[in-house]
Amino acid sequence: MLDDDTGEPLAQLPDDTTAALATRLQAYREQAPPLIEYYEAAGVLVSVDASAPQEAVWASIDAVLPYVE
Repeated sequence: MLDDDTGEPLAQLPDDTTAALATRLQAYREQAPPLIEYYEAAGVLVSVDASAPQEAVWASIDAVLPYVE
């Protein structure tokens, strides 16, 4: 398999496996809900619809982040 843009051979990392993905997803499912609840209760959680067009996603992010130069 080759990179579509560069034509270079693709490399697979040792942890880029179905088993590793299952482990990461399980950790996410266990660890994310308490964090979401905590930040939601603190009033600082903002949700962004990442399935929206890219421009809309960036606009949503820009609207809630302070301007940084």
